[in-house]
Amino acid sequence: VRDFAQRMITDHQASTAALKKAVQDGAAGTTVPADMMPRHQQMLRELEQADAPAFDQLYLEQQRTAHAEALDLHRSFAGRADVPQ
Repeated sequence: VRDFAQRMITDHQASTAALKKAVQDGAAGTTVPADMMPRHQQMLRELEQADAPAFDQLYLEQQRTAHAEALDLHRSFAGRADVPQ
């Protein structure tokens, strides 16, 4: 779980940096939020408060949920004709 978590940190830092650069380079009027959504802040608080035995299971559950939601979001955007490639 720790190896997976470290990979998520590394990958998300890279994708966030790329997104910020893309916005800076040409997406006029677009900004990258500075803060997490309240729901995600709550998930982080739950992890911070979890004891060691419960942490791994909670982390994995949250990752499955978050990645399923992200996949749905990407599929939705991919199906829209008004979104540039």
